[in-house]
Amino acid sequence: MSGELTWRDAEKSDRPALEQFTCTGPAPKGPNHRPLPHPRPWEQEAQTGIRTRKPPGATRDIYRVGTTADGTIVAVAVAGTLDEPSYTNTYKLMVLAVATSVRGAGGEVADACMRDVLGQIGHRARADGLAAVLVLSQVDPHNEPSRSMCQRHEFTSAGVRGDYEVWIRHIAIEPLRA
Repeated sequence: MSGELTWRDAEKSDRPALEQFTCTGPAPKGPNHRPLPHPRPWEQEAQTGIRTRKPPGATRDIYRVGTTADGTIVAVAVAGTLDEPSYTNTYKLMVLAVATSVRGAGGEVADACMRDVLGQIGHRARADGLAAVLVLSQVDPHNEPSRSMCQRHEFTSAGVRGDYEVWIRHIAIEPLRA
């Protein structure tokens, strides 16, 4: 599936599609038709974040979408720099999600999305003259697909902080060759 996708920066014109982006089903209903807790709250959190975040976002954010040949957005990734003094040269992967419409190929699409956003982080770091960057991701400890994806992409678990498991990856930036 990922070979058929085009990766690009999100644009203001993508807002209507992103406001409808679906990466999880609805929460189940209880006997009185009230919503019960969502079985995968991390998916609901990602979906809400995508639907409410307005691209292109902050000037330093990396906001990427994967689209099918007809322009349908089926994957989203958002990363940004951390501006705290103790986190220099650090990016945080804030969202990475795959639409339910391609869920059967979700791992393949998610991996392609991760490769794309990590590549964009590398390009940005190289343009900024950095020799290396640290990428952080916070994953719900029950979200086994995301935990496995972090492992496949050479992230290392740095333990649990609050409600999330922190994953880190150090990326050495290759200088441009003359």
